[in-house]
Amino acid sequence: MNVQLNKQPADNLAQALRTFNESTIKLQQAYDVLQLKFGALNRKLEETNRELSSKVIEISEIKEYLNSILQSVTNGVIAVNLNDEITAFNKAAEQITHLNREEVIGRPFSEVFETDFGADFKGASEAAPRGTPCISCNMQVRGNYPFPVRESASLTRDGSGKVTGAVKVFEDLTELRELEEQARRQDRLAALGQMAATVAHEIRNPLGGIEGFASLLARDFDEGDPRSKLVTKIQEGARSLNRVVNELLMFTRPMKLDFRKVDVANLVEGTLGFLSEEIKKSGIDVSKKLGSAGLKVLCDGEQLKRALFNIVLNAVQAMPHGGSLTIGCRKKSLSREARQMLGHTRNGRWLELSIKDSGPGIEENEIPRIFNPFYTTKEKGTGLGLAIAAKIIEAHRGQVTAHNSPRGGAVFVISLPFEGQ
Repeated sequence: MNVQLNKQPADNLAQALRTFNESTIKLQQAYDVLQLKFGALNRKLEETNRELSSKVIEISEIKEYLNSILQSVTNGVIAVNLNDEITAFNKAAEQITHLNREEVIGRPFSEVFETDFGADFKGASEAAPRGTPCISCNMQVRGNYPFPVRESASLTRDGSGKVTGAVKVFEDLTELRELEEQARRQDRLAALGQMAATVAHEIRNPLGGIEGFASLLARDFDEGDPRSKLVTKIQEGARSLNRVVNELLMFTRPMKLDFRKVDVANLVEGTLGFLSEEIKKSGIDVSKKLGSAGLKVLCDGEQLKRALFNIVLNAVQAMPHGGSLTIGCRKKSLSREARQMLGHTRNGRWLELSIKDSGPGIEENEIPRIFNPFYTTKEKGTGLGLAIAAKIIEAHRGQVTAHNSPRGGAVFVISLPFEGQ
C-alpha cells in the first residue's frame, strides 16, 4: 500500500520531465526555424540595401549627367516652380544675363527680370499645351537695358502629368543683330559711295584749275601787296578742298591690302606716337591693356594704323581739357549664328581692340550715323575720318561699333578675324 503511494509522484515527475524535454525540443526547433528565417530576412535586407544603394548611386550619376548637360549647352536655361521661384539657372544663362546663379536661385522670376517668363503655367491643367513656339523678343534684367533673344518656354510636369512649373530656353541675339545692322549700313554706304565718287571727280577738275590759276596770280603780286593775302587764302582753301576730295576718293575706291602678321602692341604704340603731341597738350592719361605679349593679327599694318589713328584722334578731340584714354585688346569667340553669317571667320575667334575715353560720350540717337560719310559734330571736321576707319576695318573683313560706357565716355570696338591661338 505504501509502495503504490510513493510510486505515483515519481510517475508524475517523470511525465513532467518528458513534457519539459519535449517542450524544450520544440522550443529549440522553433528557435532554429526563427533563426533561419531571421538569417533569410537579414540576407534579403542586405540585398535590398545593396540594390537601394546602387539605385541611389545610379540616380545621383544620372542627376550629375543631366546637370552637366544643362551646364554645357550654349543656350540659357531657366526653370521656375509654381510659385514663380527660379529653380534652375545654367552657366549660359549666367553669361547672357550677367547674373550669378547663387543670386537668383529661390527668387521670384518677376523680381529678377522686367520681362514675362513666356509661359502661363499658373493654374494650367494637364491638358494644357506643353510649350510655346520659338519667338524673337527682348529680355530685360531689372535695372539694365533690354537685349534681343530667341526663346521658347515649356511647362514641366511630374510623372502623373501634373504641372510643376515651367522652363525657358533662350539664345542671345545681340551679336547677330549688330551684324545685321552692319550689313544694312554697308548697303547704304555703297550707294552713297557711288554718288560721292561722281561728285569728287566733278569737283577735282575745276579745283585743279582754281589752284593753278591762283599760283600764277600769286607770282604777279609783290610780297607786301594786300591782294597776295587774298590769293594765299584762295590757295589754302583749294588745298583744303583737295584734301577732302582725296579722302572722299579714298573712301569710294576699292582697297588693295597688303596682309602681313603685325604685332598689336607695335600697332598701338605707333598710333599713339603720331598723336603724342595732341595727347600731351590736352593732358590725357593713356592706359594700355593689350593682353598677351607678342599677340599678332593678319592685316595691312599701315591701313589698320590709319583706321586706329582716326578713332583715337576722335577720342582725343573729345577730351580737350584732359581725361583718360584706355586701349584694350582681347580674344573673343563668336556665336554659331554670327559665324554662319560672316562665313570667313573659320575658327569663330575674333580679336577685339577697344578704345575708351572719358569724354562726354555720344548722343544715343546719333550712334547709328557716326560712321556715315560727312557726319560730324565738329566745326572744322569733314566727317570722313570715322567713315574711312570703318571702310578700312570692313576691308579686313572686320567690323567697328561704338557705344557709351555706363561709367561715362564713349567706347569704340574694332573686331578682326583672328587665326592665332
